[in-house]
Amino acid sequence: MTQKNFKVRSFEEVIDITAERMALVGDGVRFFIGERVTSAFSRYLWIQEQTPAPEPVAPTEPVEPEPVPEPKADPADAT
Repeated sequence: MTQKNFKVRSFEEVIDITAERMALVGDGVRFFIGERVTSAFSRYLWIQEQTPAPEPVAPTEPVEPEPVPEPKADPADAT
């Protein structure tokens, strides 16, 4: 399972949590990595899951430069 980032606003501060999942339990919340509880709050104001920034997408086909035509010989130069 992939880990996610959460922001939890408690009554005292805003805390960043990294966990695989979150579970609401009674009037509290618990955060888990695997089956292990990593954080738990019995009193909080809000929880926000942070979405990761999108990764840049590489072009699928290489861009080839357009060929530059060679200058044509001037017929006046050929004597």
